[in-house]
Amino acid sequence: MLKQNLCDKMYVNKAVSTTFLLLWITQTQDTQSNPSLAFSVTPSSSASTKSLDYFGNYEEFISIKLGEKINLSCTNRTWSTMLYDTWGLTNTDKTCRIAHSNSEPPVNNCNDGRILINTTEGRSQLHIPPFNYTYEGIYKCQTAFQHGSHTTVFNVSAIVQPEISGRIEYSTNNNNGVAVCEASNGRPNANISWTSDENVTEKITYNRNRTFTVESRRIIPYNTSMGNVTCIVSHPYWNESQTYTIPYRRGTEPSKESQWIVLFALIGFFLGYIVCIIVFLLKYKSS
Repeated sequence: MLKQNLCDKMYVNKAVSTTFLLLWITQTQDTQSNPSLAFSVTPSSSASTKSLDYFGNYEEFISIKLGEKINLSCTNRTWSTMLYDTWGLTNTDKTCRIAHSNSEPPVNNCNDGRILINTTEGRSQLHIPPFNYTYEGIYKCQTAFQHGSHTTVFNVSAIVQPEISGRIEYSTNNNNGVAVCEASNGRPNANISWTSDENVTEKITYNRNRTFTVESRRIIPYNTSMGNVTCIVSHPYWNESQTYTIPYRRGTEPSKESQWIVLFALIGFFLGYIVCIIVFLLKYKSS
């Protein structure tokens, strides 16, 4: 009898263990089958007509071109298996919340064009209208579904194409030339390099419109013989670096002789002016 009871207990324990093991495997498979993150971009009319899709895990850094429409998704599960989808949006100007649930009324206190939409397949997406600086910030999404949940943080920022320009300046002290290459009003700041990086200085300026201007200056010694000067500008907005050619010709800069002529002319002018004043004062006293 004792042996029979022990056998019964062992059978029950084995059955309970098997049940919990099956439940754990089912939940693990359901969680692992969750596609974690979907991100799609609807390009502006000037961009390519093909949408861009990205998939990641728990944190994404995304740069969006100004004017593009974007759709963010926590998961590509459909509402047939989801319980709720909620977004907490934070930027420098405000904090707001957009949410949808199977059991609660929808919430949207952003009131700036950002809304939750459903795709034709029944997936939930956060739609952002043509992108501008006010939509930059942290987007935290939380979604729950049967036997699991998922949280994703999007760090969203604007990306702006810089404008490239160049010029040649001349030093009046030593008659050297200075090639100036400038990438203005870009975001983030551009990177400028030269075919030769000798005698190069760089200055980065943060503009009021939230962009950056990078100015790179390369000194060209007076006795250097060259034709054009080329700078290379790289920026995340472009797939490839851009080259900019600055025409440089010896003889177009002011010569030392002409500089001396100008200097003596200025000195003669001031001396003549002083002499005139002295003559005037003498005549005024004598009268």
